This record gives sequence, C-alpha cells and structure tokens, in this order.
Amino acid sequence: MVSFLASVVVGWAAADRLMNKGSGERPPARMADDWRALSGRTRLVIALGGVAGGALLLDLWVVHGLLRLGESVVRSAYQGESWSLVNRVFERVATDAYKTPVSLYIGKLDRAAFWFRLPATAVVLAGAWWGALAWFPQSAGRRLRRLSSDWGLLALAGFLIGATTSIRIVGPFAGGLVVLILLAKLGRRSIIPATAMGLIAVLTTYLTWPVLWGDPVGQFLAHIGQTTEFTSFSVLYAGSHYESTNLPWHYLPWLLMIQLTLPAVAAVVAGFGQAIRRGLTHRPDRLGLVVIALWAGVPAAAVVFGWVSVYNNFRHELFIMPPLFVLAGMGLQWASQVPLQRYLKIALVALLILPGLAGIIRLHPYEYIYCNALVGGTGGAAGRYEMDYWCTSYREAMTYIDEHAPLGGEVAVTGALTNATPFARPDLKLYLDRPGKTTPDLGLACERGDVSRLFPSLEDVFVVHRGAAVLAVVKGPGG
Repeated sequence: MVSFLASVVVGWAAADRLMNKGSGERPPARMADDWRALSGRTRLVIALGGVAGGALLLDLWVVHGLLRLGESVVRSAYQGESWSLVNRVFERVATDAYKTPVSLYIGKLDRAAFWFRLPATAVVLAGAWWGALAWFPQSAGRRLRRLSSDWGLLALAGFLIGATTSIRIVGPFAGGLVVLILLAKLGRRSIIPATAMGLIAVLTTYLTWPVLWGDPVGQFLAHIGQTTEFTSFSVLYAGSHYESTNLPWHYLPWLLMIQLTLPAVAAVVAGFGQAIRRGLTHRPDRLGLVVIALWAGVPAAAVVFGWVSVYNNFRHELFIMPPLFVLAGMGLQWASQVPLQRYLKIALVALLILPGLAGIIRLHPYEYIYCNALVGGTGGAAGRYEMDYWCTSYREAMTYIDEHAPLGGEVAVTGALTNATPFARPDLKLYLDRPGKTTPDLGLACERGDVSRLFPSLEDVFVVHRGAAVLAVVKGPGG
C-alpha cells in the first residue's frame, strides 16, 4: 500500500514538473520533419539499426532464439558433430569434456547469456538515445534533453513502480495510473517520459525480483496467472463458509464497511457524494477524481465481479485504502463548512478519532481484527468473520506453553506451525496436528482452526482473547 501510494504521488509530481517546465517553451518539432531532413542512406542505417536492436532485445528477453542456438551448438560440439572450427575451439576450452556431462556446459552458457543480457540492453538503449539526439535534434532530441534535466522525479517514480511490482504484481497498475496522469497533463509530449519511466520500472523489477532472472517475460506472465487464479481457500464470511473463488458480490464492500470505523465510513460516503458534485461542476478536479475512481474502483470491481479471488478479509486490496481516505478527507472538508463553535468542532474531531483510538488500545497487538458496531464490534464478529487469520496470537500462547510444558514435551499445533515455532523453548517438540496422532502434552489452536475438534480429552487451560473474541486456545490435562 505504501509503495503503491508513493509510486502514484511521485509520478504525479513528475508530471506536474514536466508540464510546468514546458509551458513557456516552444514545442518541439515533429519527428517527421527531422526524418525528411535526413539523407536516404541515413534513413536506411536508422531503419536497419532499429530493426536489429529491437530484434536483439526481443530475443534476449522473450524469444531466447540465440540462446537455444548456442545450446544446440554446444551439444553438437560436445559430440564432435559441429563445424570443424567450433569443434576445435570447444576441445581447447573443454579439455576434459569426457569427464563432464554436457548439462554443466549448457548451464555455463545460460549464466553467460544472463550476464550478457543487461550490458547488451544498455548498449542498445544508449545507441537509441544517441541516435535520437543526433538524427532527430529538433523533435526527440529536444524532448530527451528536457527530460534529462528533470530526470530525478521521473526516475524515482519508475524505481518505485518497479519496486512495487516486486512486492505485489499489482505494481503495473500504479504505473498505468501514472501514465494516465502524464497523458492528461502532457498529451503527446508524454510519450518519451512515459517510456523512460517504464524502462526504469522494468529494470528495477528485474533486478529486485530474482525469480525473473531466468525467464523474465514467462515468469512475469506466470505470476499474473497465479494472482488471478489463487488456490481456493475456505473463507468465513457472515457466519458461512465460502470458497475464495466463489465469494458473494458484497464480500469486499461489506468488509470495508465493518472494518473501518463508523466515522470513517460516514466520511467516505459523504466524500463520494462530494466527488460526484465536484466532478460535474469543477473541471480542474476531474483528473484527480478520475485517478481516485480508477485506483479504488478497478481493483474493487475485480473482486465484486469475481475476476480475482481473495481471502483473509480484504488484505489483498489494502492498496485501495489511500483513495478511500482521500474521499474521506473530502467528506470531512465538506462537514467542516458547517458553522459551529470552536469547542464543538474540537469535540467533533475527538468523536471522529475516538473509535479508532479505542480499538487500538483495546485490541493491541491484534488491531487488525477490529470490527465496528455494524456487526456488534469485535465480539459480535467472532465466529462469523475471519479474525486472527495469521494466528499472531500464537506468540502470546507460546509464552504460557513455555512456562507450563514439561521438559521435552510434545505440542500439537493446528494451522500456522511456523508462527509458533520461533517462540518455543528449544526442548519442546512442536508438530502439526494430524488425525491418528497420539494425545500430546499440550495442544494449540488459533480461532481459524476448529478449536472444538482439537483433542476432546484435553481441557482449555489458557485462552488468548480480546473481549469476547477468542483468538487462540491452549489445551492440556485438566486439574
């Protein structure tokens, strides 16, 4: 959420700077004018160079035809069946090839291709930059020189978009919003800034996401598919269990209504009305309102219409919180225009922040289980909605277990074993509860598991709770 927000804000600032920078300057000429001024031979060189450079980049990053050809040549040379010159070179390089499987040589070639990819790409892009300055000085050259003087914010925006993509595959959506802003503010002048920003974003994603290093495009597309086709999970919602791939349409809207404080919900609703009014009557606000609508609306629509599956409440949609709070700010701005005495305004602000502050104090360190009065608070939501779905309460439960478990005792854990293990005494043996296991010394379950099923012969000896909401249960011998 933070990285997504930073990407959009910095990208917007970069667009503003570029727009203001070029507002008083003579617009660059068209590229067609520079092209007509070139000789026929120069045009041919540019066309051939562009095709060759584009084909090389396409092959290095997508097709991998040269790599496959190289692998074929290495296999043939290993068998002594390649061209005579290649065979002689291979024999000199691999003097003991008969002792080594061919797969090791193929692996070395793959690593060499990997390290060749980045400098080759840099050379092609540097050549394209130089060519634009030399052959298109009044059109692309002027734009590039202007861009280079203001590269800082744009480069930072590209870096943030790339980093966001490495964190969550939704990062390109932030890039799309920034490109929309650039188009709205710069028009056709946005082509070069948007391209430069995109290249920086792609490079950052590649460098910071190691899974892409072998097959960047293939792995990226595969992860997009994984994001839209999650493995199905059982989701507790409104007292019923649903498959995460078949949630009711109101799943996300209702969870937003019950997990934000009531003042925040009221402020968002009021702000939504104000956004519609200002969009219809105030033209300068329209771009911002469109960005906010797309930022929150597109991901929400993907969940509402079942295009993407989610689980664990709305944690996969956290990045839509900033535009919702922008709407809340618009609602509060509208409410602040009501004439009130100063002390009444102070009292109103206190009432607005009190539910959230009280929830933080009451639920710490499990603030993420908060639910408001629409469902009877956290206690009313317990057993009807997902609460401590990460089983973070295992840390508190393990404090009790460490104090009371016998030396070398066995502890059966349901669900998130990895959330309990770091806090266990070194001598304890923790294992995942499975049917047929013998009764352990102690059992541990979080509210996400079936607490009632866990070892009926054992009694509840310790409970982690916040109010009426039970988060974790430790079971052991009675008495």
